[in-house]
Amino acid sequence: MSNIDEQPDLPEVDTPINLRPDLSTFDIEEVDRGVCLDTAENRKILRKHKMAWRQVYNSDGSISSNIEVISSEMQSARAEQAALDRAPILADPRNTNSDYLSGWDLIAEVEADNLVPAWVLASTRKWVKYKDNPQTNPKPKIENPPTRCTAIKADGNRCLLWSAGRTTDAGLCRIHLGTRNMAAGVSVQRARDRIQQAAVTAADVIEYLLDSADSE
Repeated sequence: MSNIDEQPDLPEVDTPINLRPDLSTFDIEEVDRGVCLDTAENRKILRKHKMAWRQVYNSDGSISSNIEVISSEMQSARAEQAALDRAPILADPRNTNSDYLSGWDLIAEVEADNLVPAWVLASTRKWVKYKDNPQTNPKPKIENPPTRCTAIKADGNRCLLWSAGRTTDAGLCRIHLGTRNMAAGVSVQRARDRIQQAAVTAADVIEYLLDSADSE
């Protein structure tokens, strides 16, 4: 006779993880989980905490008065899903940070037309034609076929965009190349500002040395 107090083992149901941020932790009143009114004060708080957001649209397509805050977990999940969607053109489909296929391998992939920008395919075709027969095909402007951008974003995921194949691009897409050039430009400008600020003092020192230097 079985014990009537015993209960059958019930399957455990995992509650889906909510990736939307809890805005109450930032003292923001929520309309829904991760959604708040689009006000200057709320945007100021979100910028302070380095949070991104996007506009919420009504069912008829018009812009609502709300914004949806995007957590770092949401960004990571979206980036990982986007990389998984590109699995057919990954050199290693098991690794979402893998290189993309290149050269003939990329052209031969049937899903390339759906997953790869048209300019990448066009540049790749020109490059492989020249490599196969340099005597009859014009030399392309790029040294290498287009490849996946080598930049790793702040969330740890590799950039999904393409590098054009120029040696001077150092494997970076136009977005990260522009960021690098901007940072380099800022450093150069700071150096110029320092030199300009020191110019008066430097002139005084040189003038002093001209008048009184012995073996300096």
